[in-house]
Amino acid sequence: MGSSSLKLLAIDDNRDNLTSLKAVVADILPQARVLSALNGPAGIELASAEDPDVILLDIVMPGMDGYEVCRRLKGDEKLWHIPVVFLTAVKTDRKSRIMALEVGAEGFLAKPLDETELMAQIRAMAKIKEANVLKRQEQERLAALVGERTSELEQELVRRRGMEDELREANKRLQLSQNATLNLLGELKEEIEARKMGEEALRESERRMRSIFRVAPTGIGVVCNRVLLDVNSRVCEMTGYSRDELVGKSAEIFYATREDFNSVGREKYRQIDDKGTGTVETLWKKKDGTIINIILSSTPIDSDDHSKGVIFTALDITSRKQAEEEREKLQAQLIQSQKMEVVGQLAGGVAHDFNNILTAIIGFGHLLMMKSEEGDPRRHYAEEIISSCEKAASITRRLLAFCRQDISEKSRLNLNNLIATSQKMLSRLIGDDLEFHFKPCAEDLQVVADPVQIEQVLMNLATNARDAMPGGGIFSIETSLLRVDEGFVAMHGFGTPGDYAVITVTDTGTGMNLNTRQRIFDPFFTTKEVGRGTGLGLSVVYGILQRHEGYVRVYSDMGMGTTFQVYLPMARCWEKVLQAAPYKCSKGGLETILVAEDNRELLDVIQLTLSAWGYTVIATKNGEEAVAKFRESAGSIDLLLLDIIMPKKSGIDVLDESRSLRPDIKVIFMSGYPADFIKDRGLMKSEYAYVSKPVSPNALLRSIREVLDHDSEDISLSPG
Repeated sequence: MGSSSLKLLAIDDNRDNLTSLKAVVADILPQARVLSALNGPAGIELASAEDPDVILLDIVMPGMDGYEVCRRLKGDEKLWHIPVVFLTAVKTDRKSRIMALEVGAEGFLAKPLDETELMAQIRAMAKIKEANVLKRQEQERLAALVGERTSELEQELVRRRGMEDELREANKRLQLSQNATLNLLGELKEEIEARKMGEEALRESERRMRSIFRVAPTGIGVVCNRVLLDVNSRVCEMTGYSRDELVGKSAEIFYATREDFNSVGREKYRQIDDKGTGTVETLWKKKDGTIINIILSSTPIDSDDHSKGVIFTALDITSRKQAEEEREKLQAQLIQSQKMEVVGQLAGGVAHDFNNILTAIIGFGHLLMMKSEEGDPRRHYAEEIISSCEKAASITRRLLAFCRQDISEKSRLNLNNLIATSQKMLSRLIGDDLEFHFKPCAEDLQVVADPVQIEQVLMNLATNARDAMPGGGIFSIETSLLRVDEGFVAMHGFGTPGDYAVITVTDTGTGMNLNTRQRIFDPFFTTKEVGRGTGLGLSVVYGILQRHEGYVRVYSDMGMGTTFQVYLPMARCWEKVLQAAPYKCSKGGLETILVAEDNRELLDVIQLTLSAWGYTVIATKNGEEAVAKFRESAGSIDLLLLDIIMPKKSGIDVLDESRSLRPDIKVIFMSGYPADFIKDRGLMKSEYAYVSKPVSPNALLRSIREVLDHDSEDISLSPG
C-alpha cells in the first residue's frame, strides 16, 4: 500500500499533540490522511466507521486510557486487524512497554518522536494491517470451507446411495482445496514481500543514523565499560587523535589525570541511575597536551541494561568559556572604573572646601611672617604652619591625581634619566636596610609625562615595597622597551598597539594573596595597621597612569615577593620638549582690584595681603554684590579676582555683566575645584587666567602682576 492511500487515526486528549502529530505526518507522508479523536470511545467509533490503516494511540487519557482502548479494539471482530502504535512521553519505562504488548499493541514509540522511526513504523504497521486483512479473509474462507465441509458430510450421508454424486462431490472438494492452497501461497508471498519492505526500511533508517553519526557537528561516540567502541570524525577533530587511535582504548585517554576520569565516571553514572541520562562539564586533554572545556552528555543504549553500552555526545565549549572569562574581566575593569569615578567626584568636592581652608591658613601664616622679625619664635611657628599646610595640599593633590582631576604639567622626558635622578630620594625613602638596584635598558625611553607624578608613582611603589620587607630585602627597578601588538592586547586584556616604556619594580617581600591582589588599587584599601597607611598609595598610582594613558599590572604570591609592571606609551616624534616658564619674584602695585570670594576667612586674607602690597581692594562676598560694586566704580577698577562658584551669581556671570560695561576689564579666576573639573563642566574658558587653591600669597601676587602687566590674557596660572 503506497503512502498516498494511507489512512491514520490519532487518539489523544491533547489538541496540541494532535496538531503537532498531523504536522509531522504531513512532513514525512504528505499524501497520508490523518483522522483524530480526543478520547477513547470516540476513537473506537471512528475506527469502526473509517477502518484506518494504523491507529496512533496515547496512553494517558481521562476516562478510558490507552490500554483499555487497545483491549477493546483487539477484542472487536471488526477492528482487531488494525495495528495499534502507542505514542507517549510519560509511560516510557519497561513495565509500560510490557503492558502495551500484553493488551495487543504492535508498536511503541516514545516522545519526542524521531521522524524517520515514525515513518518506518507507520509503513510497517500498514503492511501488518494488510497481512491481518488477508488473515481475516483466510479465516472467513476457512470458516466457509468448514461450513461447506459440514454440509458436504451431511449431503454425503444423504447421498450415500449414489457413488456418482459422492465422486463428484469429492472432485469438487479437491478443487476447492487446491484453490485454497494456491490462495494461501499467494498470501504468504505477499506477507514475505511486506516483511522484506519493512526490513529494507529499517536498514535505510540505520544508514541514515550512521550518516548523522559521521557528519554531526557535535562529537558522538559509543562506550561499553568505558572502552571506546566507536567515535565520529568530530571527536577526532576535537582531540587530535585518529579513529584507529581511539577505538578499543579506554576513555581515560581523554583525561589529564586518572582522578578526573574516575570523577566524571562516578558523576555520569549517578545521574544516569537517577534520571536516565547524565551531563557533566569537564576538561579533556588533546593529543598535543592542550586542555579543552567539554560538556559531556551520556545516555545508555538500553535503559534496563547498562552493560550494553552508552552513547555520548561531547560539545567543545572552550571558546565560550574564554568569552565568559573575557566578559568577566571586562566587567571587573568597568566596576573598577566606576569606583574610581565615584571616589573622584568625592575627592573633587572635598578638595574645593579643603583648599579654601588651606589658602586662608597659608595666607594668614605669610602675613604673620611679614609681621615677625628674624629670630622671633612666632616666625618659626608661622613657617611650621605654612609647611604643614603645604603637606596637606600635597595630600589633596595625591587624592586628585588618583581620580584624574589634578592639573598635570606634562613634557617630553627621558624615563631612564628621571629614575636615575630619583635614586637618591628613593634610597632615603626605603631605608638603609634594603638593597636598591636600578638597571636601565639601553634604549632611549622618551615619554610625554608629568615628572612630578611619575616620581610620585615610583615613591608610592617604593613605600609599598619597603613596608613589605620589614626584615630587609632587595628593591629593584628595571626599564625596558616593549612593542604591544594585537596578540598582546588579546592575551592580556589591556593596552593599544604601539611602543611602551616598561618600568618593572620588584621586591623580595612577603607577597600578596589573591584577595589582596584583586583589591590593591581600590581607594582606601590597606593591609597595614591603623595609622600606618591611608590606602591611597596604589590608588594614586592607578589614577596617574590612567591620566598618562598607561597601565599597571601586579604579579605576586605569598612568600614570593611582588612585581609591578608600569606601562607608559612612548613619545611620538612630533611631541616636543616643553620648556617651563621662568620664575618671577612677586611684587605689589597701586591698582584697584575687585575681589569676589564667598569664604569669609579667605576673603579677609586676600584683602589683607593685597592691601599690604599696595593695592586698593574692593572686597565682596558673593557674585551679586560684586556686580553692584563694579557698577559703582567701573572706571577705577583695574582687575577682577573672582571665585568661580559662588552663591547668587557665579564668577563667570560677574565677568559677563562687568564686560558689558567695561569690555577691556582684566580678570583672574580662582577656585578650590581642580581645573579639569571647572573646564569639563564649561564653567571657564581656557583663555582666562586661573589660579588653583590653595595658593600662597607670593604666587597670587605674581599672578596678579603678570595679568596686569600683559595686554593678552592667554595665561594659564597654577599655584606656587
